[in-house]
Amino acid sequence: MKSPDNQFRRRFRRVVPRLAAALGPDRPKGIRILMYHRVAEIPGDRLAVPPERFARQMDLLRESGRPVKSLSAAFAPGSEREEGAVVLTFDDGYRDFYDNVFPILRTRRLPAAVFVVPDFIDGRVELARYRGRGELSRPLTWEMLAGMSGEGITIGSHSLSHRELTGLEREEAERDISASREAIARRLGSSPEWFAYPRGKADRSLAGLVRSAGYRGAVTVRPGINRAGADLFLLRRTEISGDDDPEDFILKLRGGFDLPHRLWQSLAGKRL
Repeated sequence: MKSPDNQFRRRFRRVVPRLAAALGPDRPKGIRILMYHRVAEIPGDRLAVPPERFARQMDLLRESGRPVKSLSAAFAPGSEREEGAVVLTFDDGYRDFYDNVFPILRTRRLPAAVFVVPDFIDGRVELARYRGRGELSRPLTWEMLAGMSGEGITIGSHSLSHRELTGLEREEAERDISASREAIARRLGSSPEWFAYPRGKADRSLAGLVRSAGYRGAVTVRPGINRAGADLFLLRRTEISGDDDPEDFILKLRGGFDLPHRLWQSLAGKRL
């Protein structure tokens, strides 16, 4: 039997985003950054989007006419927040990015950013969500990253070890942020310009550390669009999940889920 709470969440998810999208512009002015984690067949995992569904989403994105830009192009100094522009981002650096995401993006000539954890790539840590799950926990390799970096893929940092930075002492957080940049530069020959806060947890103090380490900007999991004047070190993103059907995807492009996401994060008490 379905619980009342689950029924309420489903109804809320169906009604509120559609109402919000109907009341707002089709293309809110600003940059919308989409956030993915896995593109793989992992039943029951809401962070995993099946490859066929992801391919359909990329086709819908192209059909929408919205320009798809790299982070650097979207937030170039002096650039305006182009109406309806979209940036694609992927967190963690699992192998399915190379196997499933990269071929779909390359075929459609779409740029994207992947934020990686050097200690995960090097096998020194295993990320908690998929720990001990064999093939599901395999990371990208530095060779894969080097090959993709010349094919429209921006390599960013997701910290050295994927620890939640808001829970570390300032000096330790600073080391984790800087060391990840140095590790990627050492392996790939160029320093990453963009950073993604582990688990999306960020504040202005951490943003200052990321800026001081030499990055150009950083992304959070705070929902919404990035308008002119947005803080480049606290950029907002829109999560795409395995629960999203094609209509949900279009609604997320239009901002229909921005308010629900803010409410869900608030109710969950997340420090984002």
